[in-house]
Amino acid sequence: MSESWSGREKFIDPLDVAAAKSAFASKKDLVGITRAGDRLVAVGQLGHIVFSDDSGARWDQATVPVSTDLVAVYFPSAAQGWAVGHDGVVLHSADRGSSWQQQMSGRQLMDVAKKYYDSHPATNDDDASQRQQFMAQFDATAPAFTFLDIWFRNDNEGYAIGAFNLIFKTMDGGKNWTPWFDRTENPRGYHLYSIQGDASGVYIVGELGLIMRLDESTQRFISLQSPYEGSFFGVMVRGDHVIAYGLRGNAFVSANAGKSWQKLNNPSDESITGGAWLSNGDALLISQSGELLRSVPSNLSLSRLPQGKGFPSNAAVVTEGDKALAVVGPVGVEQLQLN
Repeated sequence: MSESWSGREKFIDPLDVAAAKSAFASKKDLVGITRAGDRLVAVGQLGHIVFSDDSGARWDQATVPVSTDLVAVYFPSAAQGWAVGHDGVVLHSADRGSSWQQQMSGRQLMDVAKKYYDSHPATNDDDASQRQQFMAQFDATAPAFTFLDIWFRNDNEGYAIGAFNLIFKTMDGGKNWTPWFDRTENPRGYHLYSIQGDASGVYIVGELGLIMRLDESTQRFISLQSPYEGSFFGVMVRGDHVIAYGLRGNAFVSANAGKSWQKLNNPSDESITGGAWLSNGDALLISQSGELLRSVPSNLSLSRLPQGKGFPSNAAVVTEGDKALAVVGPVGVEQLQLN
């Protein structure tokens, strides 16, 4: 009996088990959603990835080689996309999200970082100290890394970020990854929750009011003066217009690329967990309780929209040419009509 019980208790690494097929995958806990051209792609727990070619009316499940929890997904072009999550996993799709391959996991991250730093010595004492600090921290927790977001400038250049200042960069579509632990002004190792950008700039927000902007000349993420000491869960970028949002309904807008910020007056104190741009420059924000809020560039007050359904929400993307919003959360994908 003891042998039989021991066999049932044997740990099976989710990195070694493909995501199980489920007819209800689009109705289970989903955390991230994005567009792959005209296709919608959403990711969530147990390695579930689902996609829709009709603005969310029908969903199909992708083939995924892992069953670890996934947190974020991004497609810089219609065909090429990346997803990240727990266990340091980075997945890549070259077919609009229909199938995925593993590019990296927590099993390799420390070796990747050590090899790179061994062959690229630090050029100053501060960088060397920060490298040593974070390498020691990650070595103690490997391979239980957690990536929390991913963003690609194009099909080659991208960044994966996560807990405790976890950050890697690729310049070849994920074939090779470079550690950037020493390229952030984040000496206390705050969690990095969200990364977004466009041609005008790339921003990271995180724990305890952390806001950073990529300095293209030095290739470092420089800390900006933050208007808030609580955590930011997301950032939205459209030219010099930047919105950072997060804990307890706090949201701030900058019209000058993060040089100064103004608070958006929010009728709710529910934490904001996701957002999406409308084509006219307005922003839609969603709260953890499912409230839907609208930000207009000329107004510093958020307005509550009646379409919010009151279910927990994690992320959102605009569909049907600004006529609808696809929202993901613990109950899967829900469609909100905006007109």
